[in-house]
Amino acid sequence: MEDRLKPSKSAAGDSTALSAQDAEALLARKLEEVRFCDYFTILELRPDEPLPEGAAQGRYRSIVARFDGLRGPPAGGEDSLERLAEVLSGLEEAREVLADKDLRERYRASLDKNPAARL
Repeated sequence: MEDRLKPSKSAAGDSTALSAQDAEALLARKLEEVRFCDYFTILELRPDEPLPEGAAQGRYRSIVARFDGLRGPPAGGEDSLERLAEVLSGLEEAREVLADKDLRERYRASLDKNPAARL
């Protein structure tokens, strides 16, 4: 992940605060991933590596936590809330598939049959 998109430490020591500009950049990047990439990319996992039990759920929680600051009054207006809702929905869908061993293996097999599905 780019350093500028990592949460910065606030004066209180909490590491979830992003500047408005960084939050918008993160939202735009994740929205593009949700719209055009595979579930592994969306959850920032590698499809060619084994996925330990609970890894998809943990990664999902970690990514969703980055968006906590965007859930208040929207800096980018209603459009930001709609984009955030689309990103959170895509993250949830990816988590559901990758957290279930059978669904994950079927999904991997479909990616292997159609490599163009990966970006």
